[in-house]
Amino acid sequence: MPVSDLGFNIWGAIASALGIVALIPVFLVWLRPRLPRAMLPCVLEMHREVKDLFETALKEGLITTHTDLYHKFNVNLLDVAIRVDQVRAEVYCIRSWKQDAQKWWSGLSADMFLLRKDLNTMRIRIAKRSSSERKRLASLGLAGEYSAVSEHEGLQ
Repeated sequence: MPVSDLGFNIWGAIASALGIVALIPVFLVWLRPRLPRAMLPCVLEMHREVKDLFETALKEGLITTHTDLYHKFNVNLLDVAIRVDQVRAEVYCIRSWKQDAQKWWSGLSADMFLLRKDLNTMRIRIAKRSSSERKRLASLGLAGEYSAVSEHEGLQ
């Protein structure tokens, strides 16, 4: 018994509809971590970590030159802080999933991705600078000031 073209057309329409319905959850799983409200905690955590690294480097005397302090790191930290505040304000205004998706579509998530990239670049620069300065201080015999075990405790 031959199968008619109508049967193939109906089966094709059903299979296509099922395929599209099956892709919707996959797309939503892909989209969810890319929405601005889902990305904000990561951006805020990276910003806090960069500030902490910078403050630690300053307290330990690892960033000492005027050029590094005011031109390389301080200006960038101010720029990043302004951008983080702008992103935070936009995300805090989001009230629904629909608005979240609209902000994603308008490019807020892309801006947040670039902000995370800039924060990571700053984090790398501060970490490299701190590491090289610690090595320099160790070669000068000044590393004892920064060791975890003080001279008074000693090993027994």
